[in-house]
Amino acid sequence: MKKYSIVIHDDNLHYFHLLVKTLMHVFRYNKEYSEYLVQQLHKHKEVMIWSGVLEQAEYKIEELRKIEPEIHGSLTLTNPIPLKIIRIA
Repeated sequence: MKKYSIVIHDDNLHYFHLLVKTLMHVFRYNKEYSEYLVQQLHKHKEVMIWSGVLEQAEYKIEELRKIEPEIHGSLTLTNPIPLKIIRIA
């Protein structure tokens, strides 16, 4: 089975605490792990936030896009969180 990852890129627009809240909501990560991922994002400018099959990756991004305006407000209308799906295996 092919595996895919969701990678998030640091755009210096989205606030730390809002990214943490988004990861907690969409991926069901606890606060500590979500904070760790966002710290790694700030440090490395991109970070792999999830891995699985393509259909689930697409669903996760769709779910994130639905909740994004609720958490991030009007910023997401012009600057959505930069994400991509990459094949890893």
